[in-house]
Amino acid sequence: MATLVSKLCEWYPAKEKVSLKNKSGKTITVGGKKIGPGEDFIYEGPDRGALMLLEKVGTVNAECNKVLGENFMKNTEFLQSVRNMGFNDTESYLAFIGYDKEKEEENFKKKASVVTNHDLPKRAEEAKIIGGGQDTSGGGLDRYGGMGPVPLD
Repeated sequence: MATLVSKLCEWYPAKEKVSLKNKSGKTITVGGKKIGPGEDFIYEGPDRGALMLLEKVGTVNAECNKVLGENFMKNTEFLQSVRNMGFNDTESYLAFIGYDKEKEEENFKKKASVVTNHDLPKRAEEAKIIGGGQDTSGGGLDRYGGMGPVPLD
C-alpha cells in the first residue's frame, strides 16, 4: 500500500525501509554495496508503492516533482474565494485564519522522515465469553466464539 505525506495539499511519497531480495538475476548496486543475485539487502528511500502511483497518475509541480493534488495557494477556486471574502491577497487571509507556514513546513518534514514498515498488524486475542441465561446443556459453561470444547469437571 502506498504511503504518502501532504504538504500544501500536494502529496509526496513517504520514506520506507524494507528488507528485499535481489531477484533480477544480475548483480546490482544499492547504497554503494554490490548485491548478488538472490542476496538480501535493505532498501531505504521513497515508498516504492507511492512512486508507482505517482508515475501512473501523478502530475509535475512547479519544482518538477511528481505529486498528487494541487497546491492550494495556486488553486483558482481558493484564490477567488479569498477575493470574495474581501482580502487583498492570500497572505492576509492565511494570517487571519492563523496559518503558519514555518510550522506547516516543520510538520511536513517530521511526517516525511517517518519510516513506514510493512509488518502485519498484531492480532488481538479472541474474547472468551461464558454463555448466559437459562442453560441446561452445559451447566453454564458453554462458550461462544470457537474456544474449543467445554471443560468437564
